[in-house]
Amino acid sequence: MSEYQYFEFLALDTPLSKRMQSEVRKLSTRAVITPTTFTNTYHFGDFRGDPRKMVHKCYDLHIHVTSWGTRRLMVKVPAQSFSEDAADYTVEPYLEVESIGKHLVFDFTHEDDSADFTDAAEGWMASLARVRDEMMMGDVRPLYLGWLAAIGTRQLDGYDEWEHEREPSVPAGLEALTAPQEALTDYLRIDTHLLAAAREASSPLASKTQTTAGLRRQIAKLPEATKNKILLAVAKGEHAVARTELARLTADAGRSIDQQPRTVVALLERADQLRQSAHPRRSRRATR
Repeated sequence: MSEYQYFEFLALDTPLSKRMQSEVRKLSTRAVITPTTFTNTYHFGDFRGDPRKMVHKCYDLHIHVTSWGTRRLMVKVPAQSFSEDAADYTVEPYLEVESIGKHLVFDFTHEDDSADFTDAAEGWMASLARVRDEMMMGDVRPLYLGWLAAIGTRQLDGYDEWEHEREPSVPAGLEALTAPQEALTDYLRIDTHLLAAAREASSPLASKTQTTAGLRRQIAKLPEATKNKILLAVAKGEHAVARTELARLTADAGRSIDQQPRTVVALLERADQLRQSAHPRRSRRATR
């Protein structure tokens, strides 16, 4: 099989100007470039640009898929979308967060050179892009999924220094992942039994009726200046600003309540129990 690399960048909040498009054109003569996208496929050679710098300066999302098992996703969101606990979900080098001006850049990476490969990476961005909208509303489920993928990768790599490591706050709603979050689960190749173990500590999401009632109460308490700021942002098409302001209203809606943090060892052991229950014959053979 020949080498394969796929790079895609997406600008959502601010389309690239003609000058900026000319600048990124210098990085590739064959890339397809529009005011909002940059895509290129390589079967030999490599991309001359620095994806991190491109996201910092121009784009809001980036994916990189290779034939040797790399899957990378970078997401840039307004820093106000998250409280300080966003860093609790980071596991270098698989999930990192970087502060850039008024934004945070989350960098998800999964490596598996033994995974089956298909060069159909072009569809991933459409499936994953709305993860950014959810993160901008303060939904931490994508971060928890990134943490979970990192833990699974460490286990496969033989990492065993878990004694003092604990699970971060488990978000509510892991039993009811959105379509973009399901796509993220597939993209990061999260083990189904590890996800099932994680779900056992996740409380249900509030119903739409409860959420709407809570928002009404919170909006009613907002100062008039804040309401006007949100409405003005919507009227001007500045949806990122409006989402950031609304995220403050729902910052605590997606957290499990009174959760006792598990150790990573306990989480992995529970996943292994579920795996053995699902495949008892395979487990018995392995112990012979």
